[in-house]
Amino acid sequence: MTAHAHPRWQRTQRTTLVESEWIKHHLDTITLPSGKSIDFHAIEFPMLVAGVIPVGVDGRILLTMQYRYMVDAFGWEIPAGNIPPGEDLAEGARRELIEETGHDAPILEPLYNFHPQIGRSNHHFHLFVARDAHKISDTIDNDEVAAVRWFALDELEQMLRTNELRDGFTALAVLLYRFLRPSPSAVAPRVRCTTARSEGNADPQIG
Repeated sequence: MTAHAHPRWQRTQRTTLVESEWIKHHLDTITLPSGKSIDFHAIEFPMLVAGVIPVGVDGRILLTMQYRYMVDAFGWEIPAGNIPPGEDLAEGARRELIEETGHDAPILEPLYNFHPQIGRSNHHFHLFVARDAHKISDTIDNDEVAAVRWFALDELEQMLRTNELRDGFTALAVLLYRFLRPSPSAVAPRVRCTTARSEGNADPQIG
C-alpha cells in the first residue's frame, strides 16, 4: 500500500475552544484507520509566517535581538512575522525586514517553506533571502527588537555548534542558507522590489 492509499484520519466532531485573528484552538474527535476514536487538540493559524535572511553586499547576515516572553529570554533571530490574508507574501516579508531592522533589499529570493509543528498545527513558514540588504532608517520596532547586528556566516555556524541560536526558525534558516543558497550562476525565482526605499546614504554594513 502506498502512502497516498493509506486511510486518512476522519474528523467526526469539532469544538472550537479559542478563536481569534491570530489562532484557533479546536478539540476534534478523530476516528483513526484502526477504528479507534481519540480526542485531538488541533491548532490552526489563519496567517502565514515569512522570515528573511538579510544578506549584505559583503555576505554578512543581519539578525535581530528579540525578547521572548514564553521562555523569558533574549536571543538572536532573523526578521520574521505574520502575513495577514490578502498581503503578498514577498511584500509582507519585506515589510517585516524594514520594520524590525530598518533595512531594505532590492531582491527577495524564496528559499524554503515548511510546517514547523506538522503533528499538531497547520502553521506554514516561508523563508526568503534578501540580497544586498542596506540600511534605510534608524527606526525599528522597539517593542520587539532590542538590537540588530551583522554576523559572518562562519560565526553563525559556530553559534549553532555551541547551541546559541535557540530560535528554531533562525537555526534552520542558517543551515538552509549554508547548504541551499544558489550560486551566482544559478537561476532562481526572484522577487524584485522595484519600490525599494532609500533614506540618505547610510552605510549598508552598519546596523
